[in-house]
Amino acid sequence: MSDFIEAFSQKISLIDKISQRICKEEREYFDEMREYGPIHVLWSESEEDLVDTLRGVASCIDRCCRAMEKRLSGLSEALLPVVHEYVLYGEMLMGVMKRRDQIQAELESRLEAAAHKKADTDLLTAELGRLEDRLECANTALKADWERWRRSMRSDLTAAFRDAAARNVQYYEQCLATWESFLMSQTDLHTKEPSEDKP
Repeated sequence: MSDFIEAFSQKISLIDKISQRICKEEREYFDEMREYGPIHVLWSESEEDLVDTLRGVASCIDRCCRAMEKRLSGLSEALLPVVHEYVLYGEMLMGVMKRRDQIQAELESRLEAAAHKKADTDLLTAELGRLEDRLECANTALKADWERWRRSMRSDLTAAFRDAAARNVQYYEQCLATWESFLMSQTDLHTKEPSEDKP
């Protein structure tokens, strides 16, 4: 159990750091991309032949920005808190395991002391009984919480990562549809232009 908790804590901490970094980089990309829409609108004002095309690009960028903003809020509200919560759970479980190990060590040292001392056996027996009871309670509580925690952890993390994956797929599908629609409109525009020029 201790080995699992230590390995889990290391891995979930790494996932937390990576998730935070990805979210930060995505936010920076979003902030940069958000500036391109107005730039294309301004550019369209100086290019009479490209007005519709540049405004179309600006519109696509704005729609993609809205989709990305929705995705980023989903990451910030759904994935990051769950991952960070399990970082804290891992730290808490390591603390619980240390307290349980301290009780075990105290019991073992008292048992060893009792073996060397023959005096005050009634007092030592009572103290050993209390320590054994504390250890048994700690073990029972830990085992019950352990199974419940593992089920919850798997369920929560699976749901959070699936939700994040679904949001990513939805975002990329929206952006793809936006740009495909724009490209089709541009293709239609260019195929109509040559036929209009013919007599």
